[in-house]
Amino acid sequence: RRTFAVDSALRRAGERLLLHFGAVDWAMRAWVNGREVGAHTGGYDAFAFDVTDALRTDGGENELLVWVFDPTD
Repeated sequence: RRTFAVDSALRRAGERLLLHFGAVDWAMRAWVNGREVGAHTGGYDAFAFDVTDALRTDGGENELLVWVFDPTD
């Protein structure tokens, strides 16, 4: 769980903001401000979620929550 601010320069009209992961082993889900923005299963692959619509537009703090499950011992 992390909080972050989005600089207004990153939110130029019509542009999208992506959350990139290099890899997550094995299953994961991500939420921004309580809204699920994506899920992924499998390791070794990079992936990204478009989080633009989940961001606060009032200039307040945003919260990122990532849940990960790895069933290997």
